[in-house]
Amino acid sequence: MNSTKPSRGRLAAPALLAAAALGTGLLAAAPATPAAASTDTAEARSVGRFLITLHEGAGTGGKVIGSARLNCLPTTGSTHPRPAQACRMMERAGGQFSMLPAQKAVCPTVHKPVTVVAKGYWKSTARLYAQIYPNTCEASARSSGVFNLSR
Repeated sequence: MNSTKPSRGRLAAPALLAAAALGTGLLAAAPATPAAASTDTAEARSVGRFLITLHEGAGTGGKVIGSARLNCLPTTGSTHPRPAQACRMMERAGGQFSMLPAQKAVCPTVHKPVTVVAKGYWKSTARLYAQIYPNTCEASARSSGVFNLSR
């Protein structure tokens, strides 16, 4: 039986293309620590620090429609609109964006793709995540609100 709802698996291939456009590929959990973390003592004491960027369209070449810094434990310096909530969800997911549980949400069926790129580190482990979502509502719902950068 065919489902009309796109599966997460179908979105993975475009996400790989988006990451390839970054010239780095996807890193689920690289053993390296970002260079800045070794020199910045505030980052060394932090559980996690990420730069989250939302691009219009299916790829990183589109207009940036949102960007925020997410600092976790402490959240000081975050520009994310809800850093405490986002950090709680990241803690539950073990710092893995791909493990964030989806929230129940009624999203429009409008196809206006966005590409989310999140890069930084969690507990001294470098992270890079790129994913294409059908629209901003789906990006927010499928990330427990972590990718909701609206104020």
